[in-house]
Amino acid sequence: MSVRFTLAERQLKLLKHGLQSLQKIGNELLLEALPTRVVLRTINSSLSAYLSVTYSASFFDSYDVLDCTVVQAGLLIKHVLSVFRTQRVNNILFDLDTALCKATITLHCENGLVKSYRLPTMDSEILQATVDKQQFAVRLTAETPAIARLLSSFHAGLEEVTILALPEGSHRPVHVNSFIDPQKGHVDKSLYTSVQVEPIETFLTYVNSADEATDVTFNMKDFKAILSLCENLGTHIKLCFDSPGNPLVAEPHFPNVNGQDVDYEAELILSTLLESHAGAAAEEVAMDAGDRPAGIAAGSNLRTPGGIGADSPTGDAKVR
Repeated sequence: MSVRFTLAERQLKLLKHGLQSLQKIGNELLLEALPTRVVLRTINSSLSAYLSVTYSASFFDSYDVLDCTVVQAGLLIKHVLSVFRTQRVNNILFDLDTALCKATITLHCENGLVKSYRLPTMDSEILQATVDKQQFAVRLTAETPAIARLLSSFHAGLEEVTILALPEGSHRPVHVNSFIDPQKGHVDKSLYTSVQVEPIETFLTYVNSADEATDVTFNMKDFKAILSLCENLGTHIKLCFDSPGNPLVAEPHFPNVNGQDVDYEAELILSTLLESHAGAAAEEVAMDAGDRPAGIAAGSNLRTPGGIGADSPTGDAKVR
């Protein structure tokens, strides 16, 4: 059972960008080759971030899955990326044989050199995180540089941020706030930043079907993996989220495709904190509506983002 494909020029750059983003999430590359596509996946050690990058068969110059309908194997991402250190490559041949437990990558360079790399494969369980993002209340699309500028307002050492979406009709209904875990640092002595956003000025599209304020708190470092991928691909970015404990989904959004199929796609699924951290803004909305402000209960147990799995606090995110 094996898969073999070749690629050059534009495809090489796009594959490298995908691998670099995957490395920002995990160390192990899970490869699944089907007759119509190749899916590259990784998950971080805490099971709180899952990234998949898919390349259709038409993406490659040539593509064949031999002697089977699916090929699955694990590779170390650092081994695969080491191949791309060579400059001025005309084309690459990738040949993975599960029977021999190895992958061979052959580079044909502009200077006439032919370089071959043999990478050991590992037996790995192929994970698939499934989320029904169409059911999420909040969906937005934005130019990637706009989101990058928004996040640049927060200091580099910040681990997590909270996105708060207020009901329609609210003034500046999207807030992005620092989240400081009291178990990790002194809240009173930490820099706190809050950015209020008017969707029509910052986003390309914005939909919030929730009747009340909702928020999600997630890891900033993991989110930047998909942000950098969208920047390198030159695409917009799309976010979908719902409520605390449900995952946040981020993916590239391809502008001006005019209904044409794209030959690559990606999806990042992030766990979020179980507790709401909407803060004073949500309380004000609740008070305006005549409701009792929920706030954060005294002694709430704040937890880091949970794992992505059937028993995880993310609920809708399942790995199988």
